Amino acid sequence: MTHTYSISDLARELDITTRAIRFYEEQNMLSPERR
Repeated sequence: MTHTYSISDLARELDITTRAIRFYEEQNMLSPERR
């Protein structure tokens, strides 16, 4: 079962900033599923 997170939920869960998540996306370390 796949769980989806909003960027703010993921940031809170991982205790990092939303900007850090955006950076990881830019570096192709994350591949978000856009809805």
